[in-house]
Parts: sequence; structure tokens; C-alpha cells
Amino acid sequence: MIGIGVTALMPLDHRIAMTNSYADGSSLPVAGDDPGFAERALDLLLSRDTSLALCGLTLDGRIRRWHDSAERLLGHFASDVIGRRLDYLAPAEYRHQGVVTRTLFGASAAGHTQLDLPLIARAGARKTCRLDIRPQAEAEPGFAVLVQEIGAGCDAPSRARGPRNTRAAHRANLALIGGEPGWIGLGLEAEVRHVSPQAAQCLGIGDRDWVGRPLSDLLRPTEDEDWYRLLHRAVETDRPQQSLVIPATRQASDICWPATLVALYDEAGDALMGFTLALGDAEKSADRRTAPMTDVAQSPERAWFNAVVHDLREPLRRVRGYVEVLRRDEAPTLGAQANDYLARIDTAIARLQDNVGGVLRLARLDQTPFVPERVELEAVIDAVLDDLETLVRDHGARIDISALGAVSGDPVQLRLLFQNLIDNSIRYRRPDVPPRIAIMRLDGDSDDGMLRLRYTDNARGFERGDAELVRSQPDKVEGTGIGLDLCRRIARRHRGDLEIAETHGQGTTFIIKLARDTDSGATQSLETE
Repeated sequence: MIGIGVTALMPLDHRIAMTNSYADGSSLPVAGDDPGFAERALDLLLSRDTSLALCGLTLDGRIRRWHDSAERLLGHFASDVIGRRLDYLAPAEYRHQGVVTRTLFGASAAGHTQLDLPLIARAGARKTCRLDIRPQAEAEPGFAVLVQEIGAGCDAPSRARGPRNTRAAHRANLALIGGEPGWIGLGLEAEVRHVSPQAAQCLGIGDRDWVGRPLSDLLRPTEDEDWYRLLHRAVETDRPQQSLVIPATRQASDICWPATLVALYDEAGDALMGFTLALGDAEKSADRRTAPMTDVAQSPERAWFNAVVHDLREPLRRVRGYVEVLRRDEAPTLGAQANDYLARIDTAIARLQDNVGGVLRLARLDQTPFVPERVELEAVIDAVLDDLETLVRDHGARIDISALGAVSGDPVQLRLLFQNLIDNSIRYRRPDVPPRIAIMRLDGDSDDGMLRLRYTDNARGFERGDAELVRSQPDKVEGTGIGLDLCRRIARRHRGDLEIAETHGQGTTFIIKLARDTDSGATQSLETE
């Protein structure tokens, strides 16, 4: 029998009450008196119910324990499957879509999850099974999986659309955790998806040479842990993970890089797309041995803030998950009005998730170092349009840019400013009207050292408040207005501002003020708390 934390993972309808009952109705737990009771009870349960089986997985989804019940259910011998990924037993379409990998990250985030998955038995028969997956707190973290054959077939996985705008999302992550220019974009299998030019130069590699290859072949953490532990910890805690990394090909290295690993979510904040690995400046390993890495992200204030955000986001994810289960399993038995209420609840939760994510971005902006340099605005917008290429093409958007000039500022934050504006103009376009955006420099430089830009679009308009920008018709239009507030705060960090010059149902005109580039060098932010 294997020790796999079985009583914690079993669903309620299969859980055994391990008590001695007395005539007066009282009971006395016996599990503590007999540590082997749970194992023997589970053995008995699995031997009586041949539709149940048990196995254990590593963090990357490889089978590390194969109970006798799994052999009875599927016919595969332990020697044939130990060390293989669980999705090796699933049809090819499920392996290609990464269904199991996504589910394991979901289990790390929520503490428990279920997956309906067809598994191919040794004899070739396809058995539809429900996997009840729970993380295991062991010396070697992994997952305990209770497998139940449910008989009914399950739908083939919908082909996952490649995540749009991943480079833009990675750069937004960087702006929120410190803005290191060297970064590597990772997929859910810890494979390299993007390598920034700065990271390629820092590591001495080509920016495309490693795309599609495992990160573990390029870099490894200096501590006694692998990348999958860091990936799952980033998802479980919803916090950036700090580490020191060295080249994977060297047993010992004089050079190391401080690295920050951040989970990459979609705009709603509930679908994991991958991870961002930000690299700091190379340092001598000897210096690190005598001076431990400063964990900026875990300062008391940052730790408190991250804990609060996690406490807000996690219940929302769970509630939305319960709504999804109700809509999937109970929709036929519910009336039209009840289904409408569920749809409204889901929409309201999605809007609240957007609000929490927006507040997170606003709060982290103030913790980002501001080190101004000369920035060519046309180059910044070209990079943004490159990131938004798919969105621009799909909606037939046209963006006209005149000569804009240079400012003194942070290129990462300025990229985030224009990315938010252009993305909003396209996403909140008017029905059946192709998006049109014009960005031009206003003639004449003022004596205050400011460069002024006019940004005009033909999207839906806004309402202006005295203290904040509020999107019109919030009950009918997606968005929170926080993105525009983020843009305004970025402009103020650059000694400027963002104002609405005109807004109506046919579009909006913004005036963006930024500090012109001068020979004097550094500028200071005028934004106040």
C-alpha cells in the first residue's frame, strides 16, 4: 500500500467515517489510534468498487505511484507507466491541448479540481474517467489522483486558441514587478516561448535559438528545487517567486542572475497562459553567497498587499467555478429565469475580477523604479502595434502616426500607456465601424518643457468625473476605467498628464503631456499620493 494522503483526496460521497460509535450516539476517532486504518479502509473500498483507482503524479504530470486498483481498472502494469506522463494514457487530442497540465495548475491554485478525461486501457478500450486531483504536501510535492470510471463519454477538447498578445502581456507583467528589460516568456510546460533581445544578449544566445525548448536546458535555479516547483508555487500563492539562476550546462558558475517568476493570466485574470521570467543584472556568485538576494517583492508592505489581493481573487475564482458547474450540469433542469440569473452572476464576477486586476496594476505601478532615459515615441508605438498585430488585423483597425519626437521617461511604462489606449480604442469600438486612431504631435513646444500629443479615436465615448474617468453605460460596456487611470498615472510619473479634450458617442480625443527629452538627463515624477 502506498502513502498518498488518501483520506484528504476522496470526494465526500466516497469518504469513510473512521470512528467508533457508542450507544449514546457519541463517537471517538480511531485514525489516530491506528495509523494504518485509513490505508486498510481504502484498500477495502477500492477492492469492492472496481470503478475506482488511485495514482500519484509529480508536479509535471508524470506518474510516480500506480496503485493495484489502477492496474485492475486500466490493465497497465506499474513498470509500464511509472515515469510517463498521465496524458500518455489519454487520446492524442487531449495530449496536444495540454488538458492535464492546465488542470494540475488549477489544482495548485484552488487546492482541488476535477477533470473528465478518456483513458485508454491496456486492451485498447477507451474508458471515460473522472479524475479527482488534490495537491500533496510531501517532501516531493505532487498530486494524489482518485480515478473513477463514469461510463458516459465526454466531449473532445475544443481546440485551444493560441493566447493573443502574449508579448504585450509579458511586458505588462514586467512593468508591474520592476521593469527588468531581460525576460523570457514560458509556456505551461516550462518551455521557452519568447526571449527578449536583452535576455538573449545577457545569456549569450540567439533570441530564437531556444524557442520551443525546455527552460531547464538553458537555466537552472541554484537552490535545490526544479522549475516546476517554482511554477506551481507562483500559481498557488499568486505571488512572484524569487530565485537565483545559472546556466544549466555548467555544474558550477561564477555568474548568476537574480530572477523573478510571475504567472501570466488572461485579461480576466482567471485563465493561466504561461509565465514571465524576468532576469536582473548578472552578478558574481561569490557576492551572492556573502550577501543574500534582497526580496523586494516580499517586503512587509508588498507581502501584505499580495495577501489581500490573493484573498480577493481566490474567492471570485471559486464562485465563478461553481457558477460554471451549475450552468454545465444543471442548466437543463433550471428554468429560463434561473439560467439568466446565473449568466448575470457570471458577468458581475467577471467585472469584479477586472476591477481587482486593475487595482493590482495601479498599486504595483508605484513600486516600479522610475529611471528615465531618452525614448523615441514612434519606436514605442511601433513595438505596441507589433504586440497588437492580431487585434489590429482582426478588426480592420487603422492607426495613423505622425512624427512624435522623443521624451525623457521609462520605455516599459510608456509602452504600457499606449498599449492600454490603443487596445481600449479597438476593443470598445462602435458596432460595424472599423476602428480609426490618430496620434499626432501638437505644433509648437511650450516653455514648460512638455511635449503634447493629440490621441483621437472613433470608439465609444466616456463620461468625465472630477476625480476619475468613468466609462459610459457600465452595465452594457465591458471595462472598468482603471486602465485609463493607469495611463494617467504613468503620464504623471513622467511629469505630465492625460486629459480628455473631447468625448461623445463618435469618439474621444485625449491630450497627452510628457516631459521632452533634454540634455539635463533625469526627470522626477510629480505624481503625489
